[in-house]
Amino acid sequence: DWEALAVIGVALLEDERFDNVLSCGGAADRFSAALWKHRSRDGVLLVVDDVLTTGATIERHRQASGRLCAGLVVFARSEPPSWVRSIFRLSPGVV
Repeated sequence: DWEALAVIGVALLEDERFDNVLSCGGAADRFSAALWKHRSRDGVLLVVDDVLTTGATIERHRQASGRLCAGLVVFARSEPPSWVRSIFRLSPGVV
């Protein structure tokens, strides 16, 4: 349920406020739509993706935005960059 994941994601962001949501595409579009109602009047741009493997896609979207960003992914297959939070993460050594 994308709505439930959005609530968990907002909690993981702690006090980080965001005023817009940028999807990396695919299933992240549904995640982005669920997060949209949690935005505030001001804050950073929230870049979202469904799966983070190398981090290249979310980093490319962050750089293209030209804004200060926070990142949120549903599932991280590797350690995400420091500016990205993940709801689920694959444990090191698990294939």
